[in-house]
This record gives sequence, C-alpha cells and structure tokens, in this order.
Amino acid sequence: MSNHGPGHCVCLLIYLIYLGSDKKQSYSTDELVFQEKGKIMAHVFGYPHKDVSRITRRYLFLTVIVQLILTILLEQMTVSLKAAIVSITATIAFCFLMLALVLWRAHPLAWMRIVSPARYKARVRDESSVIDALSSLDENAFIFNGIVLDPFHIEHLVISSKGIFVLAKLRDGSQLHVRNHTLFSNDQPLDKITGSLWRICHRVHIMVKNECRIQIMPQPVLLITMPEAGISLEAFDDINIMDMKGVMNSLSASAPNLLEPQMVRNIATQINSRM
Repeated sequence: MSNHGPGHCVCLLIYLIYLGSDKKQSYSTDELVFQEKGKIMAHVFGYPHKDVSRITRRYLFLTVIVQLILTILLEQMTVSLKAAIVSITATIAFCFLMLALVLWRAHPLAWMRIVSPARYKARVRDESSVIDALSSLDENAFIFNGIVLDPFHIEHLVISSKGIFVLAKLRDGSQLHVRNHTLFSNDQPLDKITGSLWRICHRVHIMVKNECRIQIMPQPVLLITMPEAGISLEAFDDINIMDMKGVMNSLSASAPNLLEPQMVRNIATQINSRM
C-alpha cells in the first residue's frame, strides 16, 4: 500500500493556514463612509456577541472535517493499529489545541463561551450595553468592536471629532488601588489590561501618523461596566477610569473637537483596511 504521510501533512498545513489567516469582517470604503447615511447615529462595525455562535460552529465543523480526512488517511497508511491510534489521537489533540489558541487570540468571546459560560453571559450583557450606548453618537463617529489590529485584540475603538478612544472593560471599579506602581482590583493585578491599553494606543498612533499624516495620541479608557458600587480611582498612568456616562460625556457635543470629519473618515478607513 502507498504511504499517505504527505497527504496527512498537507491536510494539517491547510488547516493551520486557515486558522492563522482568519480575520474579522472588513468593509469596503463606501460601506465604511456611507453606511447608515442620513441617520443621526454612529457607524458601528462589529457585534462580537452576535457572531459567537456562527464562529464556534464554523471552527468546530472545520476541525471535525479535518479529523475525518486525517483518520481516513491514517487508516490507509502502512502502520500498525497501535501506531495509527496514537497518531490519530495526537493529531486530534493538536488540532483542538490550535483551535483553542485561535479562539483565545482572535475570538475571546467564543473561547469564554466554551470555558466559562457564566462569565460569557455577563460579558455579553456588558458588550451589548456598551455598543448600544456608543451607537447613539452622531454620524461622524465610527465605532469598531472586537477587532484584531495585529497583534492586538481591541474591545472597543471609537474614532470621532472628539479624538480617538481605546476602551477596555472592567466590571467592578469599587476596589481599585495602586500598589508598587501597579493597578489592582481587590488582589488582582491589572497590569496586562493597562499595559495592553497603552500598547494599542501607541500602535494606533503610529499607524495614524504614517498613513494620515497627523499627530494624535489615542486616549486609553478603563470602562467600568458595573459602577453601582462606585469607582475608587479616576485615573491611573494617564488612563482614564470611568463609567459609560463618563465616556459619553467625553464624546458629547460640548467636548472640544480635535479632528475634522474628513480626517475621522480617513482614520476609520485605515483602521478598517488593517483588520
């Protein structure tokens, strides 16, 4: 019998290329600029909580198909039954590991739905309330939700005449404190969130500077989604800590304009092209 090892390797390679090249949905320039034209509302792109079921089904379906193909190939190889079982088990584990890594990296809500359903439900409520609030901004605002701007995952990115805002969510802000130059919530360090916020801001700043020829530093915001118990800090390391009302006040008509409407569209178009 012929050895189908090369076919087995090619199948795995195609699977990895597909997972590695997966990107969020992007939009044409016309859609980006003119979507919802005539309505007094923001342009909103991406509803991560609505895409979770579709994403999960797609990846699981792909993984099952790949496993079936690999199993057929391995059964035709000139190896013992024991070796075939070991190989099939290893490839199944490998594929599911790659699947987990991609979901964790590019689709964190889908990953959370699998590993922590309770947290996922709470996160969906927060996600919906934030997007609904931001969508009430005027038509000169562009809101990107749950996007990947390599190599960073961005929860919410707001581009408006008031500036550029990068938002990361935290449910409880009542127990925030600083210890050894690190922000904590109770005993949980938030250095990953705060560090990621600033890295994203610098990434967007460099992109806007190079592509749009304008100097503007995005404003990092730690958004408290459950502010009922209060917010114990207003800022940390130049990161504003506020609830949704505070964010909307920063984006209100009374706030100073930093960008012209055409520049807002240009920046949004560049963000869209990098997704």
